[in-house]
Parts: sequence; structure tokens; C-alpha cells
Amino acid sequence: MNRESQARFVAVLLFLLTVAAVVFAGFNFQKENQSAVPDDGVWWVEHDGHLVADRVDSHGQGAQAGIKPNDELVAVNGQEIKNTPGLERQLYSTGVWHKASYSLLRQSVPLDSKVLLVPADRSLNNWLRLIALIYLGIGLYVLLRRWTAVGSTHFYIFCLVSFVAYSFKYTGKLNDFDWTIYWSNIVAWVVQPALFLHFVLTFPERRRTIRQHPWLLALAYVPGALLLGRHIIALRLAQASGHLRWDMDRQEMAYGAVLFMVAAAVLTYSYSRATTTILRQQLKWVTRGTILAVVPYTLFYVVPYLMGSLPGVGMKLSVLSLGLLPLTFGYALSLIHI
Repeated sequence: MNRESQARFVAVLLFLLTVAAVVFAGFNFQKENQSAVPDDGVWWVEHDGHLVADRVDSHGQGAQAGIKPNDELVAVNGQEIKNTPGLERQLYSTGVWHKASYSLLRQSVPLDSKVLLVPADRSLNNWLRLIALIYLGIGLYVLLRRWTAVGSTHFYIFCLVSFVAYSFKYTGKLNDFDWTIYWSNIVAWVVQPALFLHFVLTFPERRRTIRQHPWLLALAYVPGALLLGRHIIALRLAQASGHLRWDMDRQEMAYGAVLFMVAAAVLTYSYSRATTTILRQQLKWVTRGTILAVVPYTLFYVVPYLMGSLPGVGMKLSVLSLGLLPLTFGYALSLIHI
């Protein structure tokens, strides 16, 4: 296959993948608005074969129904509950704006409670979808404006994967489409940071070490592959508990933040070693943009999340800083030959 045919094949493939991603994202958004995730305002964790209330939202329905931290959940609607999937099935069976009958144990004393299930707060998904549109829009702009520029195709693939990572949201319906959305999101989530680090290591040109040992680029994808393998084993070959899924989410988020910070460090080093004025200005722009995008997100979202905090207004606002990442590189790629 000659270079022209190869370029045409890549263009057609990217076009088809983009159309598929946009259609799936739109359908997913529609389905999410049509369905609500029932929530009782309690964070339940598995402990010795049963569920225990680890945290109770003081303003949630569980607290209003009298549930307190360390209460043990015995049954819901008369059905014995031993793990998170079992609880989720009962909550979905009950449905939002309906009351579920909870049988509890508090210090070995049996208690009964009626909990009104309300729609879970999914406002963060809308923030992430806004970020996703920024990535896709900037990626398309750069690709169409500078198709032949070195790095533009890689940058667009990174933007497209980011679009999938931020816009695909699992709704809990457990049908084939929902599982497709779920696994697409997980794969994109673990590939995105590696793609960005790969891009940075070859921007604006391959480092000397990378030119001598190109296989080193593959190492950027190893941690993500290991996390993805663990995720598949946990959800497909074993019964993943709520606590295990919580740990996997935090590990994957920490992994992404670390790789983005490493990429920022690489850009900072490249900026300090730039030998020409034009290259120095270019790297100054993208380095500062990357730092402004990654640091607020890491400090105000990732770190609190790893420490056990649930997303509040401040954490959600910090996510918007991620939109600076495609803007800075998009500007550099669209105006400067690299």
C-alpha cells in the first residue's frame, strides 16, 4: 500500500470511527435522560458477607429514613442482600420515587425502614460531555486544517479517544448497548493518558532516546493494559464487589493523573532544552497550557476523590480545566509546522 492509499484508508477509518462515536454518544445521552438511577443516599460496602453503611448523606433519603453509619443491611423488599449487585437489582426493581423496605441490624438490634428512592445525581456527566465536545471539536479543526502536518493524526486520535472517555456513560440497564458503552468508556479511559504521553514524547519531534529505542513508547501503554486486564477479570471472571469497583475507579483515575503529570514534566524539560526561538515559544505555550489543564484537575478532583470525597460543586468545576489541553495543542498544531 503506497502512502497516498494509506492516507486515504486512515481518513476513511477515522471518519467511520468518529461517526460511530458521535452516534453512540448521542444515543447514550438520550437513554440516560430517559432512565434514572435509583439512589438511597447511602454508600454501602461489603464486609464479612453482608453490606454495611459506610457513609450516609446527611441530606439523603437514607438519613431521613433513619439509616446511620455502620448499620448492616439484611434485606430489601424481603429479599436477602449480601452484596452490591444484589442491592442494585432490588433498587432498580423498586424504581425511583417509590419506597423500598429495608431490614437492618444496628448493633444486633433488628430495624425496619422505608426509604424513598430518588434519581442519583449525574450532573457531573454533563460537565464531562462538555469537555468531550471541546476535545472532538478541536481535534476535527486541527485535522481538517492541517491534515498533512506531522502529529495531527495522532492528536486527533487522542481527541477522539478522549471524546469517548468523557461522553460514554454507563446507565445501569445491563443490556448489550449499555455494556458496549461501559467497556468502550473503560478502554478509552485507560488508553487516553498513554496516548497523550506518547504524543508528548514525539512532540515536536522524537526525543533522541526514543529514536534510538522506539520500543520505549510501548511502555507507556503497559500500566493501562494491566489495569484493563484487572478490570476485565474483576467484572467478567469474578463477582466484583462495590468496594472493589471503587478501588478500581480510584486506581485508574490515579494512573491517568500520574501519566498526565509525567507528560507535563516532559514538556517542561523540552522547553528548558529548546534551542530555537520558535520552538521555545511553541513549547512555552503547550507546557503552560498542559500544566493549567492538569494541575487543577489533579489537586481539586483526583486527590480528594482518592481520599474518599464524593464529587461536589468545587470538584466538578475543576474538571473544566481539562478543556485547556486540546485548546493549547490545537493552537500549536494549527499555526506552526511541526
